[in-house]
Amino acid sequence: MKEIARFYDADEAQIAAGYLRAQGFDVSLLDQGMLAVEPHLRLALGGYRLMATASEAHMATVELEKVRGEPETRSHLAGHVCENCGSNRMRRIRSPLMPFLFLVTLGGLLPFSSATKNLRCSACGHKQRDEPEEETS
Repeated sequence: MKEIARFYDADEAQIAAGYLRAQGFDVSLLDQGMLAVEPHLRLALGGYRLMATASEAHMATVELEKVRGEPETRSHLAGHVCENCGSNRMRRIRSPLMPFLFLVTLGGLLPFSSATKNLRCSACGHKQRDEPEEETS
């Protein structure tokens, strides 16, 4: 099984899983039982993870992206295009040092870390620097 999406809302996770099952994909939600009993652990456990079989993972992801419309809803990443493949599926890279600092100072690993100025393409994995837009006067 391969992870194809994460959701922090139980209803959204169930709707996505139901939609993919209706399209004929074999999908399941990990930690569904645990999060139903302990919903406050959603952030710590990484939310509801939607899994698909390895052979269907790519097609299930494509089908899910058709109805999610995710890149357009991320206004803070609008206009960012991968320099390598031209895709607009960019996301911020999290600082790897912040979870370690939380672990040392608070005694527990929290899933929060500050975003860096770097972007990573979800399509090809290419890393690039987020250049601030130049102001024209």
